[in-house]
Amino acid sequence: MGSTIIPATSTLSAGVVPYGFTLQQTITSGTTVTLPTGTNWVYAICIGGGGGGGITNGNSTPGGGGGGGGVAFGWVPASSTCTIGAGGSNVGGNGGSTTYSILQAGGGGGGSPAGNPNGSDAVGGAGGGGAGNPGVSTVGKGGNGGYSGYGTVPIYAGALVTSTTALNGGGQSGVGNNNSTATYAGGGAGGNNASGAAGGTGGLSGGGGGGNGQSGITTNVGGSGYFTGGGGGAGYSTGGGAGGASSKYAGGTGGGGGGAGYLAAGGTGVGAGGSGGGGGGGSGGSTAAVGGNGCILLYY
Repeated sequence: MGSTIIPATSTLSAGVVPYGFTLQQTITSGTTVTLPTGTNWVYAICIGGGGGGGITNGNSTPGGGGGGGGVAFGWVPASSTCTIGAGGSNVGGNGGSTTYSILQAGGGGGGSPAGNPNGSDAVGGAGGGGAGNPGVSTVGKGGNGGYSGYGTVPIYAGALVTSTTALNGGGQSGVGNNNSTATYAGGGAGGNNASGAAGGTGGLSGGGGGGNGQSGITTNVGGSGYFTGGGGGAGYSTGGGAGGASSKYAGGTGGGGGGAGYLAAGGTGVGAGGSGGGGGGGSGGSTAAVGGNGCILLYY
C-alpha cells in the first residue's frame, strides 16, 4: 500500500532537528516510504496515535479525554517501510504505535473505556482522563503517562514506567489531580460532585482531562504538549473542557474538545483529536471522539 505524503518545506525549532535540515516528507498513512536514490540516513520524528475519548460508565459518569500520542525522534538508517499509529477508538481506545526504521512512538492512553472509570495508561504517550461522577465517592483516576529516556541514541518511546511518581496520572479524589512535570503527562482524575482535573501539561504530550461530576464546569481541559495535546473531559449535563494545544495548533473548543495534533487542530465539542496524535474528547454518552492518527516527519 502506498503512503499519503504531504509536501513540506517548514522546519522545526533548533534542538529538535539538526540545524539547517528541511522537512522533506510528512507521512500520514500507508506502509511504504520512497526516498531519493543514495539516501542512507534520515532524521525522523515519529508521533503515535492519540488516545480515544472516554465514555459514560453508568450513573451518568462523564468520560475523560484521551491522551496525546507519544513521540520518538533521531538519526536512523533509511527504511522503505513504516507503520502509522491509528487514533484510539471512540470508546476509550488507546492510540496505536508509529514506527520507522529503529524508532517507535507509542500511542496515547484512552479516556475511561466501557466498564472502567479509570483513564488508560499510555505506553509512550500521555495518559487518558478518568470518568467523573455526580454522586459516588469513588471516581476514575487519570492514566499514567509513558516514559522515554533521553540520550545520545534515538529515543524509543515504548516502555511504561509506573514507579516514577513524576509520570503518574491523577489519583482517586473528589476533585481529581494530575501531574504536569512529565515528558508524557498523566491524565486528570474525574470529579465527584466537582470538576474533573485538567490533563497534565507534558514536555512532548498532554494528558486527557477528567470527566466532570458537576454541571457547568469547563476547567477540565486537556493538557498541552509540544507535539500533541490531550482531549478535554466531558461535562455533566452542561460544560466540559476544551482540548489541549500543541505548539502549532489549538485544541477544540466546547465540552470534550479534541486535543490538537502536530498537523491539525482538535475538533469542536466531543471533538476528534487533530491529525498528528491529538487525543479525542470525552463524552457523557455511549460514544466519544476518536484520537488523531499519528504521522512521520522525515528530514534529509
